[in-house]
Amino acid sequence: MRPPRSPRPPPRPHSPSHHRRRRLLIYLVAAPLLYFAILTPALAAAAAPPAPPAEGDSGGEGSIIRTRTRTAVAWPAMAWPSKCTWLPLPNNARCHSYTLVSRYHKIWKDTKGVVSATEVLKKEPVSDVIALKDSMKYFDANFFSDSKLREMEDGAKEFNVPAFRENRKLVASENGGLHNPSVLLFKSSWSGDSIISETRTFNYPGAPAVHRPSNDEDIAFMSVIELGELVRTKQITSRELTNIFLRRLKRYNPVLESVVTYTEDLAYKQAKEADDLLAQGKYLGPLHGIPYGLKDIIAVPHYKTTWGSRTFKNQVLDTEAFVYKRLKSAGAVLVAKLVTGSLAYDDIWFGGRTRNPWNIEEFSTGSSAGPAASTSAGMVPFAIGSETAGSITYPAARCGVTALRPTFGTVARTDVMSISESLDKLGPFCRSAVDCAIVLDAIRGKDAGDPSSREVALGDPFHVDITKLTVGYLDDAEMEVVDVLSSKA
Repeated sequence: MRPPRSPRPPPRPHSPSHHRRRRLLIYLVAAPLLYFAILTPALAAAAAPPAPPAEGDSGGEGSIIRTRTRTAVAWPAMAWPSKCTWLPLPNNARCHSYTLVSRYHKIWKDTKGVVSATEVLKKEPVSDVIALKDSMKYFDANFFSDSKLREMEDGAKEFNVPAFRENRKLVASENGGLHNPSVLLFKSSWSGDSIISETRTFNYPGAPAVHRPSNDEDIAFMSVIELGELVRTKQITSRELTNIFLRRLKRYNPVLESVVTYTEDLAYKQAKEADDLLAQGKYLGPLHGIPYGLKDIIAVPHYKTTWGSRTFKNQVLDTEAFVYKRLKSAGAVLVAKLVTGSLAYDDIWFGGRTRNPWNIEEFSTGSSAGPAASTSAGMVPFAIGSETAGSITYPAARCGVTALRPTFGTVARTDVMSISESLDKLGPFCRSAVDCAIVLDAIRGKDAGDPSSREVALGDPFHVDITKLTVGYLDDAEMEVVDVLSSKA
């Protein structure tokens, strides 16, 4: 049996010094809170503009005293918040210290949003660079340094803003530019007088007697209309042509870097369909069985549409672009998706940089680099590119091919990557103006997927009386060409 426990000693009474230490601790905690709660509203009220004198006030020192009196007695009347969050103290019983601290916590909660007069005076206006830097985050472009942002600001003030204002004067002189629209004012819809009910295909000239060359190299540089005549007369099959151009693509692409994807399986399938139709006596026109390439911003089902960007290099868009549908219905054979600069900008893409076949130390320039270089090197008879501001004309000039940039809206851009809805245009790269006219005739037209497209009435270029044309030329023009034109008229 255990012995009984000894009784607990009675609780020792707190000494007076203990109570004094406890009260001192409470005052040390509460005094700053009370000082902050009382002083903050007073400073805020002092920073506020003085109230207008009441009716009958004569101004002077008396009105100042009255204003100060009104300000001084305003702060104790401050209403408590409807809900007060208690401090999370681990004490269940509300002792004197808990209640006291909680009271001052109420005051702090109610006044913490007040800005002091000192803070108001110290606050500086936001600079244009800081505002520009802040806005860049909405474009996911907050990587610019302050010096670059300052360059943007200076450039905008010096060039962009004055240009915008001048353009507005041109287009908005009357009724905001709606009464007399200018070419500088983009309108996505077309006027009723530009709509035509039907379009007529061109009446193509008959090709001269064409015989198949013995050398595949010579075949590769024949024009579209000549190749079409070889196919029509069954001197060569579409499959044979497809073989020739696929071999050239694979042979020269390692140097030129102008091909993104070979569409070999699709090419042989379409070539077989073209040969089968011809065997049945069905000839679809001068593009029947002719191989070609597409700039890699144009969607083709089951094949990558990379936009030239490393980010999208595995992207597959299982839709048919309008221009691809048109060429497929004309019997043409797609052999490759050709290089576009990254996101249709310049000639640099995720696989390298496209070169000029005439001088491989130079580059093709322009985002339609692949179509220009491939056509120039005889890797395809023709190709489709695009232009926003120079991406057809520049690479065509650099690589020595003939290209056509159609009027905006002539060729629908459905399922084609867009840079500028009001500037993007699709057009052909060929080796002659005749070929460009044939390809344009096949791809032009309106599509519901592109509201800016329309049916454009084009005169038949093969039946123009050139003797009735007036041709201007520069002093440094090639006089040999000028002499030929003069002899025709």
